[in-house]
Amino acid sequence: MSKISKCLSLCLTFLLAAIAISAFIMGCETMDKYSYKPEFQLTVNEIVKYPRASSIEKEISTISGEKIWINVNPLLHSSEIKKIQISPIDREETTFDLILTLDHHGRLIWMQLSNQYSNSRLAFVIDGICYKTFTPEQMIINKDDEPIVRIKGPLDKTIAEKLAEYSEKNYGFYHKEK
Repeated sequence: MSKISKCLSLCLTFLLAAIAISAFIMGCETMDKYSYKPEFQLTVNEIVKYPRASSIEKEISTISGEKIWINVNPLLHSSEIKKIQISPIDREETTFDLILTLDHHGRLIWMQLSNQYSNSRLAFVIDGICYKTFTPEQMIINKDDEPIVRIKGPLDKTIAEKLAEYSEKNYGFYHKEK
């Protein structure tokens, strides 16, 4: 074999190795983007007082072990919650309220449900478990002139912090750039 053939063969080998390595690295990045599974997903669901066992009703557990029936179509979902912040209720900072920053769609939903369900209780559901029931309050404007929603606790510190930690990741998961 001539020197030119050996050189071409060596260059081709390096080129193929570089392509294989870059394909592997790009594949890993792509896999990493889509391998995230949302955790601590928050939904607000309508409580069904008189279940008819229809396909849109489901019995779920509460944090205390009781069972309640909810409409499986959430009124509000993590996909409309941009960010969750926590606000301590007591001096010891063991229980918290949640402060939700909603996207435009979420704000419209909240305006509607805070009026429609002003005399009803809704289920506050995290990953399929009802943590509390509550009556939605009107949106308020914070010091930055941004509309926010306060969901009054008490929620324990661990749950509140996890909801706050995962809220932006979950919102990003549902709003990936295409």
